[in-house]
Amino acid sequence: MKKIYLALLLSFLGVVSLNPVLAETSQNGNQSAPEAETQVTPVQPQDSQEPSEAEGADVNAPPLGGTVPDTTTPTGETVVVEDYKQYPEYSELQAALQQQPPNWQLADQKTYELMLRIAGANSQSQGAFAVDDWQQFPCNALQDIDQLWMQASSGQQGFSRQWDIFQSARPNQELYYYRIGWKELSGAWKVAWRIRDNNLEYIQNASPNFTDPPAGHLPAGLEWQDGKDYRFQAVDRCGLNQ
Repeated sequence: MKKIYLALLLSFLGVVSLNPVLAETSQNGNQSAPEAETQVTPVQPQDSQEPSEAEGADVNAPPLGGTVPDTTTPTGETVVVEDYKQYPEYSELQAALQQQPPNWQLADQKTYELMLRIAGANSQSQGAFAVDDWQQFPCNALQDIDQLWMQASSGQQGFSRQWDIFQSARPNQELYYYRIGWKELSGAWKVAWRIRDNNLEYIQNASPNFTDPPAGHLPAGLEWQDGKDYRFQAVDRCGLNQ
């Protein structure tokens, strides 16, 4: 009988020693983030399922190019410029969106080029917005660009549409990215980009859906100097969220 009790005791001790995550959980009441991560099997995307509010409430790192929304509103007067419509990128953006159906890919590219040019020489030369330039981005230009997108898409694309979807998903950024088609339910990025030779390019097999974009999917590729995404900062400052 003593041998049986001894065998059971050794077996129990063996389970504990072979499972340090379980042992730590029993002692501390929870798991550390890295250990918990190794125990979770990613959920496969399903059309009928969305991330819950508890999932992905914090985004630890933006994708290549950065897409963590920042809604901080800087102080300062609204800047207005009148000459941006003279830029060739503006007429090219208009033409791309007026095609039937719209040329979403060209419009996405021209939006990036036009906005960099409006932001100023510093942002344009590095292919990414300097944060100081962005805080002074003219509201009339942003509102105009947004309206071009909204009109061409019957209200389904544009910065103000992205804002609406972001607001409905808050505080869950993962849910926002999933709804606009930038992320899988598993957390994998479907849309990602990087700056190469001072130009933005989409990662291979991670380009936006330019054929049938879901609501809020475009415009996508915009890059800021510090890797965060400040589009909603300007949306809020310029009143596109009304």
